[in-house]
Amino acid sequence: MKKPDKPSLVIMLFSLVLPVLFFTTGIAWGDNVTIITDMAEWKHPVKDVFIKYKVKISKVELYNNNTYPIFYVSFPYDPWLGHNDSYFKPLYYETLKANGFWDYSFIDHDSNLRINIGWDKKTKTLTEGQVDLKSPQKEGASQGNTGAPPPPPPLPD
Repeated sequence: MKKPDKPSLVIMLFSLVLPVLFFTTGIAWGDNVTIITDMAEWKHPVKDVFIKYKVKISKVELYNNNTYPIFYVSFPYDPWLGHNDSYFKPLYYETLKANGFWDYSFIDHDSNLRINIGWDKKTKTLTEGQVDLKSPQKEGASQGNTGAPPPPPPLPD
């Protein structure tokens, strides 16, 4: 059997990897990411919710034609602890409302956590899922079917 040449091998490997990337990232090809880092100048109703709940925001990334925001934040309470739900549940809902009921995610590097928030338009219910950023395979305690689009690719270390 003839050994494939390097260009053929690269094309073969690319053809195997490409479909996997496409179906696992949840981001359409050609999707541009808008990154907002000047929080002082950023104007959006969500910002008022963050001020009310004392959420520190450092960056916003917008995916899926600028309809799926990922908010890089630092929370004043630990989202891993269930007894803090009385803080987080209203925060999630008010953020969702201020964002026009578009799905979104929080990334909190202090807690090594990504929180995906979705809105089921049919049942009018909020869904949430937590992903441990230290171990992307490990699902958080309240992980569920978020109804949100799949999150963007894993964050660089």
